[in-house]
Amino acid sequence: MTHSLPLARIRDEVERFRNAIQTAIAQDGLADVLTAFQNFPRGSCGKATAMLCIHLQNAGLGTWLYVMGRQGSAESGYRTHAWAARGGIVLDITGSQFPDRPDIWLDEPDDWFARWEAAASRPACWSKDTSTEEGEGYLLVSQYL
Repeated sequence: MTHSLPLARIRDEVERFRNAIQTAIAQDGLADVLTAFQNFPRGSCGKATAMLCIHLQNAGLGTWLYVMGRQGSAESGYRTHAWAARGGIVLDITGSQFPDRPDIWLDEPDDWFARWEAAASRPACWSKDTSTEEGEGYLLVSQYL
């Protein structure tokens, strides 16, 4: 698949952002503001992805889709995971909560992503409102960028 995204620049921004999340957790109590970050990256994929999409848009790297995937069934229960997508590229900064997944995935989707059913997909710019949890969390994390 051919894409025209500046992957090296995106990777740099994503690494800076993930490091800023970890610093905000350690120094500013991000996990107190957003309880989803108490066990980062476990359980924080939705909030982290929404905040990352805000950052990428603010950094001039376009609007990314927020994708919520699920596995399982109504009978056995669903397991969910969130990531960003744009132009055939998947961006996941919390994949390391799963066995054998990297801290950051920035590439075309592999077989692992194919195992998730896309339950929701929407532009992430809805999160820019700083009155939302994601907006408030982003303001806290952005101090470390």
